[in-house]
Amino acid sequence: MLSKGLKDEKKEEVDKALNSLLTWDFIPQNWDAQQRDQISKKIQQILGFNLDEIISTETNIFINTLQQKNFDFEMYEKLADLLQQIITLEAPENQTFLAEKIILIYKTAQEESKTFSFNLVQKISETTKYLHQK
Repeated sequence: MLSKGLKDEKKEEVDKALNSLLTWDFIPQNWDAQQRDQISKKIQQILGFNLDEIISTETNIFINTLQQKNFDFEMYEKLADLLQQIITLEAPENQTFLAEKIILIYKTAQEESKTFSFNLVQKISETTKYLHQK
């Protein structure tokens, strides 16, 4: 079990990595060629899942794995925001699976925050348009 100082250091590291990824500009022409691989590797470093694994992993297994990382609500929201930024760059067959994960992450952020957020509800609503593309 990690000490509190080590846990805080790890959380700070993850938060810093998410903040960095959220500043990236994703260019559709470069997505398949290079950016997808780069972002996938960065996400793997943070979560232990690469982008393909996020897409293909069962939703309940994915969220259980995230919960074991002891993210706070802001980290959940940042992760979902990052995935939301790239969803339109993914192939249509991947968008539905990614949307399921994004919505669940936003809902988990809502639960973790212990306060109602219209902003999170709006983000969930925006993501639902990708659910019926299988």
